[in-house]
Amino acid sequence: MNKNRVYGYTLLELMIAVAIIAVIAAFALPTYQNYLERANLAEAKQQMISFRQSVEAQKLVNPRASLADILRDTTNVPALNSTSKYTFSRAIEQKKLYLQAVPKTSGHKYGIWMDSDGSTYRCKGLTTGSATSTKPSNCESF
Repeated sequence: MNKNRVYGYTLLELMIAVAIIAVIAAFALPTYQNYLERANLAEAKQQMISFRQSVEAQKLVNPRASLADILRDTTNVPALNSTSKYTFSRAIEQKKLYLQAVPKTSGHKYGIWMDSDGSTYRCKGLTTGSATSTKPSNCESF
């Protein structure tokens, strides 16, 4: 009888579909951002561990050299270069090496602080500058 029937979706059906997608995105986006931050922290931590291992290797090769002399030797110890996401710094205090990575963007909440024993901590609110020999506040094991 009705040969000119039009097929398609009503406005209500389209609005429901958009609302469902918005709810899914609201849950997925923060999870994805946390995943990216954890991946970036892991990358920064790996760079700090690699730097520390090269310093330790040079201590074994030349045990009489001071830590400052080892860090000046850029041929055997690669530089701890800042990346687009983190600024790295180091401090020497009482013949011990301390490292930290501070996020460059406000999108990242956490930085990393590494003590002289190689223990790493994920810290909120790190500021750019030289690493400190005392663990900053708001740090947790990482």
